[in-house]
Amino acid sequence: MNLQEKLDTKQLRTSVLGAGAVGGYVGGMIAREFPVTLLCRSKQAEALRKDGLKVRGHQGEFFVQATSLDQGDNSGPGMRVTEDPRKAVEGSDLVLLCVKSQDTEDLVREIAPVLPEHAAVILLQNGVRNKDVANGILGANRSLETVVLFNSLFVNPGEVTLTATESVIFDESESENEAAIVASKLLKDSGIHTRFHKNVRGILWTKLIINLNNGSSALTGGTLFEGLRDPYTRRIARALMGEGMETLRASGIQMEPIPKVDPPKLMWLLKTPGWFAALVMKLLIKPYQDVQSSTWQSRVRGRPTEIDYLNGEIVRLAKEHGREAPLNEKIVELVHRFENEGDHRATLTSKQLLEELGNPE
Repeated sequence: MNLQEKLDTKQLRTSVLGAGAVGGYVGGMIAREFPVTLLCRSKQAEALRKDGLKVRGHQGEFFVQATSLDQGDNSGPGMRVTEDPRKAVEGSDLVLLCVKSQDTEDLVREIAPVLPEHAAVILLQNGVRNKDVANGILGANRSLETVVLFNSLFVNPGEVTLTATESVIFDESESENEAAIVASKLLKDSGIHTRFHKNVRGILWTKLIINLNNGSSALTGGTLFEGLRDPYTRRIARALMGEGMETLRASGIQMEPIPKVDPPKLMWLLKTPGWFAALVMKLLIKPYQDVQSSTWQSRVRGRPTEIDYLNGEIVRLAKEHGREAPLNEKIVELVHRFENEGDHRATLTSKQLLEELGNPE
């Protein structure tokens, strides 16, 4: 039975590795119609077995009951949870990788010996290096890159909330690939929008440029809406994104537009008065206005952040081409300093952060 036939008969076995904001939401949506195994940490696994998962999204609020992977019949729709990565992927047809970029290599190395030969690994992650890392371990073409444009919030170990509805984008070059076709349809059938695009890597770089603001929000604790209204935060965002885009241009990397929050449009918006920026936010990108970055979410939960794969990626790229990216490098330094100091909710004011960066215009 091929993957399409398994999907049509709801026998497709899917594993979601990582149960944070993205993995929890995706796993919960899939579990309503299909069998899914969710890899999560011990505390979360315990909470899910006890109380299930609450998902708030554009289709309303619903609960998904969860059982241990080694209990009962695992063939029908529903969520099974485990803390063991190898058990999570045994017998899987699709593996959706939803962990932070810094965890990709260790996790892929752990699952590689037991990953079924026919299984495809679908990357639902930020960052631009995950595909190379995964394929370097698993072999060429074993993993497929996507861009996640929806935004979700990890509320607690048993609750996730969709805060902005958008698509998961697959690369058009994979449009004849059975795994990509089936993964896209699986998500669609589960209530998650998907589409194909000619240049997913370009969109990943564009998203990374936008996510350079994650580093500053991880230091101030502000939402996107608060940042657009604050003159200091707007200056910080212009400086970080400007440095990032100049680094991409110098490296010969072409970005692809993202609807509504495309970097050039956002750069223009950041130069307008705060009241106007706030008005545009309400009219055009309202779903994102109260979003707090995943980097801030990681900080307050006491987890390592992805800062080395966001702002740090610009620093790395600049050095590869004999350049510097001092503003983004400073953000990386400050986030690591806050992580190491242990006060997960300590913040700087936007004015203090601007001063730390040398008051860029």
